[in-house]
Amino acid sequence: MTSLTIEQVSKSTLEVGESGGPILSHIARYMDAAEKLKNSTLSGEEKHDWVIEYAKKEIRDVFNNLNYWLPLIIRFINAVKTAFNLLKKAIF
Repeated sequence: MTSLTIEQVSKSTLEVGESGGPILSHIARYMDAAEKLKNSTLSGEEKHDWVIEYAKKEIRDVFNNLNYWLPLIIRFINAVKTAFNLLKKAIF
């Protein structure tokens, strides 16, 4: 079991909270779908790209300005994955 610090947890949690929002909860669902592809040969980066492409298609109808939203979505994905990986590493 790896030692997890309060600072690591707080930074990850704050980053997720700051970068989140109602639309970003949809992205978390896409990330869950990508995680279910574990038996596939997709790398982490390919899963990341898959989530981004799926999000583009789904959000396009809602938001006309992806140049504004895409950096927020990427920030959210990275923050959630960092927090998830820290907890996974500490627990297992």
